[in-house]
Amino acid sequence: MEKDGEVVCVTGGSGCIGSWLVRELLHRGYNVHATIQDLKDENETKHLEGLEGAETRLRLFQIDLLDYPSILRAVNGCAGVFHLASPCIVDQVQDPHIKTTAQLDAALSFFGATASEDFKLNEFEEACGVGVEVSVEEIEQAVNEVFEENKNVILEQPY
Repeated sequence: MEKDGEVVCVTGGSGCIGSWLVRELLHRGYNVHATIQDLKDENETKHLEGLEGAETRLRLFQIDLLDYPSILRAVNGCAGVFHLASPCIVDQVQDPHIKTTAQLDAALSFFGATASEDFKLNEFEEACGVGVEVSVEEIEQAVNEVFEENKNVILEQPY
């Protein structure tokens, strides 16, 4: 599949898998936005900048996966996102907006579907489930309610 000129983003572009993916995407004619942690670190940039096609079709973005605007800059205008990066949290985050991998995936999907001029923080946070807290008891209650509503159908199935 070749997509001359189409723009895609690779988070974690300097890693082992990410850099091979960037290489392959450039080879296939894509314009690539690759995200890295530090633009000044040659260990993250040099091997990517040396790839065939990188000079004209590769843009590097320094991002923090827990910082919405940095992600938005990288994914804006992209037809797709290959999400390989993972936030590296050494110290405990006191008040994170994005607490789970599911919320991070929802955030990246939201960024991919929303143009920067249309970005509204409250819509973003709602789409990602920011501020949603669910207790174990609430989950158990919801599961029990769904089971009770569908008990006859469930019991009829030959599992």
